[in-house]
Amino acid sequence: MSRNALISLFLAMLCTMAGQGQYSQALSAARAEYEAGDQENALISIQKALEGAWELTEVERGEAFLYKGKILVQLYQIAVSTGDENMAGKYGNVLPEALEAFTEAAGYCDEQRLPEIDDEIQALYYPLLEIGVGLLEYSSSGELNESLRNEYLSLTRIYFESALNIEDGYLPYDLLGQTLLMSGDSLGAASSFGRSVEWYGRQTPEQPDMLTGYASYRKAIIERYFIHDPERAVYTLSDGIALVEKEMKRLETLKSGLPPGKYDEIRLQGIQVKNDLINLKLDIMMNEPDMTEKALQEFENVLKTNPGDYNKIVAYAGLLEKADIEKAIDMYLKATEVDATKELAWFNLGVLYNNKGLQWITLAVESGDGNTAGDYHSQANAALEKAAEYFKKALDCDPDSLESVKALKNICLRLNKTEEWKLYDEIEKRITQ
Repeated sequence: MSRNALISLFLAMLCTMAGQGQYSQALSAARAEYEAGDQENALISIQKALEGAWELTEVERGEAFLYKGKILVQLYQIAVSTGDENMAGKYGNVLPEALEAFTEAAGYCDEQRLPEIDDEIQALYYPLLEIGVGLLEYSSSGELNESLRNEYLSLTRIYFESALNIEDGYLPYDLLGQTLLMSGDSLGAASSFGRSVEWYGRQTPEQPDMLTGYASYRKAIIERYFIHDPERAVYTLSDGIALVEKEMKRLETLKSGLPPGKYDEIRLQGIQVKNDLINLKLDIMMNEPDMTEKALQEFENVLKTNPGDYNKIVAYAGLLEKADIEKAIDMYLKATEVDATKELAWFNLGVLYNNKGLQWITLAVESGDGNTAGDYHSQANAALEKAAEYFKKALDCDPDSLESVKALKNICLRLNKTEEWKLYDEIEKRITQ
């Protein structure tokens, strides 16, 4: 090797050693500044050290990432505790970056430092979830334009995914699913909701969380209205209902060990969640022609356990109108027995009898036999009188029901009740003024 080549090699080695020394010195400075509480300068020093991360030894590299994570956490805590807007703007969203730094550190540090790193990582779990929830609520508040909303949702997703990188759980999967759904990623959201339900089933928490049933609810919404698979949605809801029922039974065994009032709180949540799941399931089945028979059976089963549910009785009667008018009438009458102050069942009874009257009139018109036509007209008048009776009850429940008033006016015209027609015409004018 020539003399010039040896000199060049020597100079290159000096430069490398100088570089290594520079990055090691930056790491030492970061340690000292961190211990002294000078976190902003410590961050500058650690970033300088990591610019030459591959020039550091493996141990030093691990130390650098570890200190970066610690410094970022400290800066976040200072920003939160002081309420300094400038600090919050700079360091309010550094926890996911801190998690990345701790994760990198775990790949380089020796085994003695791993418990410390693991503690640092675990300590980030709940703050990441809490911040993510706050961002999700803000994103759905309606206060942001579309562009800002999308930015916040992207940031929200980072927080929930970071939490999931620390620990799987039904809650972060559910929250991530909500974020993805709001972002327009319905397939990703459905997958995340599914994982939430699966996780809960595998690792049931010590205390029942009935709200997890809403993960099934949201997944079913996607399957019905975005994926257009009503059968899968019904299956999802059935599983959700079964899970809530199972947790309600488990709640009974835990009752004595729960704090005062907690049992009632969880139980009421369970009742509400189960109700919402059942209602969505019935709604989907009611609106799918291929599921009519199953829907009727489902309503019968539901009403056996809750025979006093006015809304479900009315919905069941509405479905029965497609299959058995007389049974539908019986169910509407049952609904009026449950609550005579609500308009809907009375009004629907009026509609059914009005339709019966119109059918008899049609038969009378089509009949070629005078006597038969007369019988049909008598049947029509009786049905219309019955319809008027029910429409009047509906109007008693809601004196501003324009639909009931118009129905009564039409019946009065058919039955030649002029004075009564004038009465309802005045009521209509009052309502529409």
